[in-house]
Amino acid sequence: MTQTGTKVADLRYITTLKNKPYIRVYIYRSSDDTKDYQVTTVHGKVSSCDTPATHPCYICKDAQRREDERKPVSTDQKGTLNGSCGGHAFSLLK
Repeated sequence: MTQTGTKVADLRYITTLKNKPYIRVYIYRSSDDTKDYQVTTVHGKVSSCDTPATHPCYICKDAQRREDERKPVSTDQKGTLNGSCGGHAFSLLK
């Protein structure tokens, strides 16, 4: 079996902040299985990465790829309750 020089990012879990759903935190395991690294994305773009790399590493690239694959929310569904209001304003007041 031959081994190539590419590393595979080992994603452990993803969490989204409850009060700020546009912020997602990815936790990856290092290639030597000794440390966990945290990558934060804001509005679909990598904003911070605590790996020791000085240029975009394979972990940051994997997190960005995953963000790019996510389906964006259409503008008519923003602000509605599960999109069930048909794009109209929702109010509890009469």
